[in-house]
Amino acid sequence: MKFVSIIFGSRRTFFFFSAVAIAGAAAQESCNEDDHHPDNGGYFFVGVGGESDTTNLDSAHGQKLPNATWAPGYYPYGQPVVCDSEQDRYCRAPCDTEPGCEQYLSTHTCSVLLFCPPEGMMDLQAIYQLPDFAAIDSCDFSNADELGIMNGPGTEGDDGCWAYTFELDHELTKYFFASKEGCEQGQKLAVEVNDFDMTADSCITIGLTTPRIRNCDCNLQIKPSTLGEPCRTAFSDSCNDSLLIEGDCCEQENCLSIYESYDHPEGKAKEDERQSNCNDSMPGLCYNEDG
Repeated sequence: MKFVSIIFGSRRTFFFFSAVAIAGAAAQESCNEDDHHPDNGGYFFVGVGGESDTTNLDSAHGQKLPNATWAPGYYPYGQPVVCDSEQDRYCRAPCDTEPGCEQYLSTHTCSVLLFCPPEGMMDLQAIYQLPDFAAIDSCDFSNADELGIMNGPGTEGDDGCWAYTFELDHELTKYFFASKEGCEQGQKLAVEVNDFDMTADSCITIGLTTPRIRNCDCNLQIKPSTLGEPCRTAFSDSCNDSLLIEGDCCEQENCLSIYESYDHPEGKAKEDERQSNCNDSMPGLCYNEDG
């Protein structure tokens, strides 16, 4: 059991985390620190408002704290939006033309989604899961399921925050959450859930050959990054594990990875394997016209 720092409203608080007693967690196969996120029993935290502007001081790679404030306002709820390529450098087809692309808060399995009351709010507020976009778009709660209550029993030690866990065996890829009191004013959220292992494995591979190895920026401190979890930790750990620091190579920006140095067992094994696959009769497979 541990406390995890989060942001909601203008406050920073510490959310009490127990890996065996999270609301919504009922999986037979659970996330764990060996195979998934290295902290919190294998889970990472996501705020309903995405990330805050505050850096988590406990993070080795500058991860931002979650913004968990749940109140009337704007949250993505699956609505289609057309992006403007002149204003948004991430705007790509087909999102730049009608009907645009559906908007979601993205997360992964082995994550905990936090709903926290704004500062000063003491009223109870139920959180519902709605069946689809049509229901959340029209704030139709006729087929909604009540999931939990902010400021409800059991949340006293967490400043009223309520948590929903996406386990490995989650049933859906898209979830729709809303509260009756503020739904018409934007208190509704659509979440798209991706697979932890697929994303983390991809980011581990990228971390092995990232240019950040050259100047030892595996912790994303020199050049800031927008990478979120679980990619951020997987990438950073992979980069650090493969980084070979010799002399002042960090300052000279010419460090190598262990896979690039023939003096390292990993690098030697990789180069020996490459040479064993050479075929000089086929250009592109180790062919060298100079011999």
